[in-house]
Amino acid sequence: MKKSPINLKKMAVIGLFSGLTYLLYILRLPGFVFFPSFLEINLSEIPLFLMGFMYGPWASLFGLVFRFGVAIPFSTTSLIGETADFFYSAAFILPAAWMYRFNRTKTGALYGFLVGFFLQLVVTSLLNVYWVTDLYLDLYFGSAENFVGFIQQTNPWVTDPYWSLVLYVYLPFNALKNSLMMVVTLLVYKRVHLAMKKILR
Repeated sequence: MKKSPINLKKMAVIGLFSGLTYLLYILRLPGFVFFPSFLEINLSEIPLFLMGFMYGPWASLFGLVFRFGVAIPFSTTSLIGETADFFYSAAFILPAAWMYRFNRTKTGALYGFLVGFFLQLVVTSLLNVYWVTDLYLDLYFGSAENFVGFIQQTNPWVTDPYWSLVLYVYLPFNALKNSLMMVVTLLVYKRVHLAMKKILR
């Protein structure tokens, strides 16, 4: 019974961070220069990382499910984008949160980040080549030639919408985005964690 108020406070914090996750998910920022305009940046992975580091991977998973569930009624991609984003973020965040749970040091966080970083690149590459690209071609572009022509406006090295697109567009974009998420999370985590400890006293 003594632990109940603390658990309720933690649940409230997780709910607050989950709401922040969705808010940052819909507040998209322009992507990096030299990348196609549809590659936007959202900062929703930062509160997901914070939840995972503070309370464990289950908290991040809850935030991911919340983000996905709330986004369903507002999807403009027949849930393709939201589903893909769920798997992309899960591959990045959950391994990092799980590893940090057993080694709560900066070294543990860095190892977790690196594992999630490379796992996310693998997952995004495979999903785009074998699933997401074909769905988007059918939904928006109609043919691979139209899509490649659109991509070549910003990156003439792309010759096909699959591995060439992954190599010259998706991999560098995700590497830059992941690096940004890691740096911001590391900069704010300690302050946020200390603030949450004071709240949960």
